[in-house]
Amino acid sequence: MDRKYEVTYRELIEFFLPIAVMTMIMMSSHNVISSALAQTAFPAIALSAYSVGQSMSATLQAPIWAIVKLTTSVAQDYKSAVNLMKVAATIGIIVLVALLLVAFTPLSNVVFRGIMGVSDELFDDTLMAFRVLIIMPVFGVIRTTHQGFVALRRKTYWMTLGTIIRISSMFIAAIVLTKTDFITGGAVGAAILLIGFSFESIVAFFTGRKWFKEAPEKNEEGRDPLSVKKIWLFFIPLILAQISTSFVNPGISATLARAAEPEEAISSYYIARSLAWIFLGMGFRVHQLVLVFVKDRLSWERVRRFVYGLVLIMVFCLATIAFTPVGPWIYANILKVEIDLAQRAIKALAFFVIIPPAMFISELHQGLMLKKQKSNGLTICKAFNIATLLGLIIILVNIAPQLGSAIASISLAASYIVECIVAYWLTKDMVFKEKRIRKKV
Repeated sequence: MDRKYEVTYRELIEFFLPIAVMTMIMMSSHNVISSALAQTAFPAIALSAYSVGQSMSATLQAPIWAIVKLTTSVAQDYKSAVNLMKVAATIGIIVLVALLLVAFTPLSNVVFRGIMGVSDELFDDTLMAFRVLIIMPVFGVIRTTHQGFVALRRKTYWMTLGTIIRISSMFIAAIVLTKTDFITGGAVGAAILLIGFSFESIVAFFTGRKWFKEAPEKNEEGRDPLSVKKIWLFFIPLILAQISTSFVNPGISATLARAAEPEEAISSYYIARSLAWIFLGMGFRVHQLVLVFVKDRLSWERVRRFVYGLVLIMVFCLATIAFTPVGPWIYANILKVEIDLAQRAIKALAFFVIIPPAMFISELHQGLMLKKQKSNGLTICKAFNIATLLGLIIILVNIAPQLGSAIASISLAASYIVECIVAYWLTKDMVFKEKRIRKKV
């Protein structure tokens, strides 16, 4: 076998370790927000308002988050990278207009009161948190595209640096905002998130832009550069998949709002999710291992075994937090969460232990879909995910409302299991029916 197709575990570690560290730091940043909101005058209300406002903001920004997978897939040559930026800029403008309409028109009542089921007590606080996040699309387009360029350059340590700067700025912002009355309630969390995100985007811009000088005229498979039209055709299924994913948090918040003790259920689930996603978040980057390193059957096998190893590590970490005194200690001493909320969060956290195998393996196989330019498969996977999630959570909230935040974590685990099964089924013949994924040059 031609040795230029081989990939070593050292290369995989050097590429993915900075991404893992970056993701853990990034997800830790959400705990900075949780800790800050827990110190407000009415923590349960502030946490709920921020959770709902940020979830809806993220839902409308779904097309921007889809650019993460689009960039690494299509921007592998100079002209394609230029055309990608044109598509990304267009998406950013569309999303910005959508946020403005919801924030400053009667749509806010329809979205938050009608769809999300937000109470009158939470409405003003939720809307203010949402309005603070209006300019997120500007930074989102910069971050998602240029972090993709950094991955293509295989300089992923710059991502780690960017997130270190992000969380440092968020710590400072949290200290300042919780000691003043300039902003109150859920808007405190939104402001902290926006400040950190802006700094990370700036770092991504200056480290990723070099790809325009380093990118080859043609990609490694020898294909012609992708036009704007072709990128849109490839991108639309990714947008649909991301939109499906973006319904997860708003759907959970809206359903838990109808459970017993809704404010406590929503806030404790959010606290549990914030801690769990420190370990789960890197799963969304697994597809980059496939896009950058998988060239043939041998490299696929090595990447797959590497991902299985990551799964075992993540399960161990989550189980340690959920089933030992480590979890309660973290909530009490690091995150400063009140005892009642912490106890509820620990119960919800236990079911997150099930998620890593399903999530990581699903992302592994979705990376194959992107490699083979079968982006419509991602839409199918996410459709099954959201259907399972919403169906099960609605059933549980009606037959067992006393489960509280555990309703969401049980449903989320089931949804990823179904998604993993679908992803495997769609890709089971993609590698082994041919000797190589790309032709030998």
